Amino acid sequence: MDGFQLYEHYRNIGMILAEAEAAEKHAHLFHENQYQEILEKQIIKCLDASPHHRVVDLGAGSCAFASRLAKSMHLKHPILCVDDSAAILHLEHERKHIETLNIDPVEFARKDLAYDRLYVLGAVHHFGVDHLPDIFSGIFRHLSADGKLVVEKPDKEFMDLPLFDKALAELNKMDIMPTKDFITLLTKAGFKHFKIIKFRFTFRTSKNWIFEKIRERAFLCLGSFTHEEIEEGIRELEKKWQGMDEITFTPEKDIIVADKTEN
Repeated sequence: MDGFQLYEHYRNIGMILAEAEAAEKHAHLFHENQYQEILEKQIIKCLDASPHHRVVDLGAGSCAFASRLAKSMHLKHPILCVDDSAAILHLEHERKHIETLNIDPVEFARKDLAYDRLYVLGAVHHFGVDHLPDIFSGIFRHLSADGKLVVEKPDKEFMDLPLFDKALAELNKMDIMPTKDFITLLTKAGFKHFKIIKFRFTFRTSKNWIFEKIRERAFLCLGSFTHEEIEEGIRELEKKWQGMDEITFTPEKDIIVADKTEN
């Protein structure tokens, strides 16, 4: 079975719309804190970890998510937060239930460390497509026999973000690997069983909050824009959204759960 067939097979038998349960409570409209809470519950479910398991957050950033996750999961061991930015990891000095390792993903995958669960949230497209085979092969080798890898990634075909035209054009140029290609890559690394979860929510928030996030360059595709280009883009959106106080948008992400053994 080739990579595309694997993708179609596991999509058909394993797809879960994570919005379904939550939508009944929130009518499909979420704010950022609600999104984080629901994502946390979904990742806990995907990891399916026992208290004794050792868990790694690869590309952990400030470790805020890992700290919350470790507390919710009642783990005996702290979550190991790995990031190649020492400056960002330094922000975690008050976080609880975690340890940190300042190293890039390629080096980490080569390290002789043992762990039971590893997850990557919103960071895999930073790793570089050329490095992914080595990273995933290394992770496979170091996971325990019943280990799981959980990867959350954007869906290239469903990137509904509230951005100005030039930013959307930059987003479309980004090298985001399709999920079916991820399955092929993970299969070659040795993983045996997959589940694909479509994680989709509709946000409703104030346009001023969106402008704030754009100025903070909270969206990856904004990194190369100058201050003047950012302000020009915001003026474009102000004109587009004239008379509107709140904006809705619906990003969609894929969560891939890869098991080291057949289930």
